[in-house]
Amino acid sequence: MDVTIEEAFGLMCMVKDKREFEQDEKEIERYIRYQSLKMVQPFDSKDMKAKKALEEFEKHIMPSKMKQRNGVSSKPARREYKWDFEDKE
Repeated sequence: MDVTIEEAFGLMCMVKDKREFEQDEKEIERYIRYQSLKMVQPFDSKDMKAKKALEEFEKHIMPSKMKQRNGVSSKPARREYKWDFEDKE
């Protein structure tokens, strides 16, 4: 088979990207299912041990795309959309 190094490298990159995408998709699906179950079956918020255990579990299953380097979730910043009506008139 006559394949150049560049073509082989490109194909390997495509395979790697596909595998990473599939892994991210599985992590996100797992996290969504967990959050759905959490909403359906609320727990007693006074039980601190259970609350801490659930938070720790949530950290472990949180998708890597949602984590920052220090392990805290990186939620998108809230944007405030304001319209300057006086400027437009």
